[in-house]
Amino acid sequence: MSPIQFETLEAIPYQGESYGAFWGYVVPGSAAPALWTTNHQAFASLWIQEGGIFRNRTKQLFGSEIVGDIHGGSWFDFDNDGDADLIQEVANDNGGSLTLFYVNKGSQLQEEGVSIGVAQPLKGRTPLVFDYDRDGNLDLLLNGPTGNGVGPGIFRQTQNKKTKERKFVLVNEEVGFSIPSSSYAILGDLTGDRRPEVLVDGGEVILEFKPNLGQFRPITDQILGNARISGAEDAIVADFNNDQKMDLFVTRRGQDSQVFPYGLTEDSPREVRAYFDTLNSRNNPLGMKFQTSGTVTFTLPFFRGQIFIGGNAINRPGDEFSLDASDPRLSNPSSPPVNADGFYINHTNGTWELLLAGQSRRREYAFVKSTETIRNTQTVGFRNEDQLRTDQLFLNENGTLVDRSQEAGLQDVLALTAGRSAVAGDFNNDGYQDIYVLSTGVAGNLDNVLLENQGDGTFKPIPNAWGAKGTRLGLGDSVTTVDHNQDGFLDLFITNGAFFNGKGNVARGYYNDAPYQLLENQGNNNNWFQLRLEGTRANRDGIGSTIILNSETRTQIREQNGGMHHRAQNDSVVHFGLGQDTAIDKVDIRWEGGIRRQILRGISINQRITVKEGHGMAGNDDILGSEGRDILVGNGGNDLIRGYNGNDTLRGNAGDDTLDGGKGRDLLIGGSGQDTLTGGEQGDRFRFYRLQDGADIITDFETGVDVIQVKRSNFQGGLTNGPISEAQFALGSGASSAAHRFIYDKNAGNLFYDIDGTGNQEKELLVSLTGRRDLMASDIVVI
Repeated sequence: MSPIQFETLEAIPYQGESYGAFWGYVVPGSAAPALWTTNHQAFASLWIQEGGIFRNRTKQLFGSEIVGDIHGGSWFDFDNDGDADLIQEVANDNGGSLTLFYVNKGSQLQEEGVSIGVAQPLKGRTPLVFDYDRDGNLDLLLNGPTGNGVGPGIFRQTQNKKTKERKFVLVNEEVGFSIPSSSYAILGDLTGDRRPEVLVDGGEVILEFKPNLGQFRPITDQILGNARISGAEDAIVADFNNDQKMDLFVTRRGQDSQVFPYGLTEDSPREVRAYFDTLNSRNNPLGMKFQTSGTVTFTLPFFRGQIFIGGNAINRPGDEFSLDASDPRLSNPSSPPVNADGFYINHTNGTWELLLAGQSRRREYAFVKSTETIRNTQTVGFRNEDQLRTDQLFLNENGTLVDRSQEAGLQDVLALTAGRSAVAGDFNNDGYQDIYVLSTGVAGNLDNVLLENQGDGTFKPIPNAWGAKGTRLGLGDSVTTVDHNQDGFLDLFITNGAFFNGKGNVARGYYNDAPYQLLENQGNNNNWFQLRLEGTRANRDGIGSTIILNSETRTQIREQNGGMHHRAQNDSVVHFGLGQDTAIDKVDIRWEGGIRRQILRGISINQRITVKEGHGMAGNDDILGSEGRDILVGNGGNDLIRGYNGNDTLRGNAGDDTLDGGKGRDLLIGGSGQDTLTGGEQGDRFRFYRLQDGADIITDFETGVDVIQVKRSNFQGGLTNGPISEAQFALGSGASSAAHRFIYDKNAGNLFYDIDGTGNQEKELLVSLTGRRDLMASDIVVI
């Protein structure tokens, strides 16, 4: 529909082991996110963009190299100071390592896991950051299998009111959380209540927090009905059919065995990489056949069983040995008996055969190299494609997820993806979210799959993935989205240093040839819009918030979930493709744990903006507060600002604004323009900084309860702080004394300011009262 092309950039020099990628705004004030790559047991790296170039700044910001069995992390602004901090999970299989927490001090990231309360001996995997109790402070879900006396845990962030010290406290028992094992979790509002649920391991368990109970409760049956999700390598919550309800995509790699012809080109490989798992084939050998005219070298790393060449068992000095088709030992081919574990190698009629057989379960790698091209490679005892679990697309139908993979045209495609990581994004900016699946086997990397959303609930696989099919090197690990050059088109970042099935030593020896890949989107002529959220009452990152955008031809919804998924964190900038729409009608933000809504109008296309909670932009905005104490600020335009409950501060600034304080003792400041001010219940203050800001209307002023304030430094006429005197106040149409400053015409409800009383200066209208029109001198206070 709207094609694009990705171009691979050699932006980050690295080859080797990986464990995901995590984007975050580490450098204060930077428009570009930094990249954290944990690299598993290799050195972790922090890459900062400087002048469009990624530079390794690990030592500068951490103070030293970071190395260990490092797994998933997450950047988030835990202390609401404007820069990202890092929670880092560690594998800790031997119980000797603890979860790490790096506090961003501006010029350095300082590890404070023990003092901050997260230093657990958890066998960590990938964390989730969220504000489950909606108090404006981000909480944590640390994921991992139970071991070392601990398992997955929810940590509530607390803050000492006096010292402002922040800590995390384990609250599993308090909130009813009990899951023995979890690898990752994602956020998504599947019930439509504008509060995100927690999907553990891609939706195997779906949890909802009930504020009235203070507890999490499982709602898996409610959301999935009779369906179940298992083996989810990764998952995406997004609106895939533009009905403003969040859907779910699950990728499930599931491959147990694989034979992978390997080479820089697929047409002339000289190597075959294989992995065999005999769990479901103990009475039938697994293996491969191939043809080649060259000398063959077999490598069976860390295999300690018997090896049979023809009918002869051999003892070899190491893991590697070479054979020629003329080797006399191959003249007596053998069929492997089911009761003798081992590898069997035969050569018959020009075809080589390598089989793994036996009664006990074996999980083994095998590498075959030839001095000539390898042809006609086949599997024995299994098919590569039969090893895969089918990915699934669930559409949200009235709060229940229904598997619509077949209707979406994905049934055959999703059976072949071997997905390990997946992301959604409107890559061609046509107004519909596409799906990108990073696909890999256990023995070799596979082509990644890009599914273009057709806009009618169906998807189409794109040949060559618009240039983003990836590399044959290594093993696919993770994919994340980022607009690294801020051109309005989503790019992809891929890591290819995975390892499987406890065979990390094999992966490190044979799959360390894969680079990072930054796939830069070259774009098209479609329009776009991006925003970052800055919470004030809500958490600073706006995690859990919902954004609805209306443009000329469509309505779209996004959720700010912090970018987290399995072993990965996308850039948290919220992205919308607009197609050929040239105008945005409104952007409607529902803040998690903050004000009710913030509706922005008059927003231009093809730009990235930062939206501060409770602060308007240049258009005619609606800013709707919460039950607590809010600070709500308009900007240009004719804004509607409502405080609701709490002692709120409402500031209109430019434009003819409408301010409504609601319940509570509110402060209303109209600013320039002719504003309409309603204080609401209880005593309110109506403040005027300049005489030129006058001519506002107060609809519900109550004498003796509400107060009109004027700023002494900006009002000439010899005013002093405090309530004005009776001598300075006059009823009627004009001043009758040189001391008069405030003239109130009760019949018209108009309050004037006269700088010199009966002098030569004319009085000017300050404010008009409607409804009750009583006013006395003590109602006016100079500040």
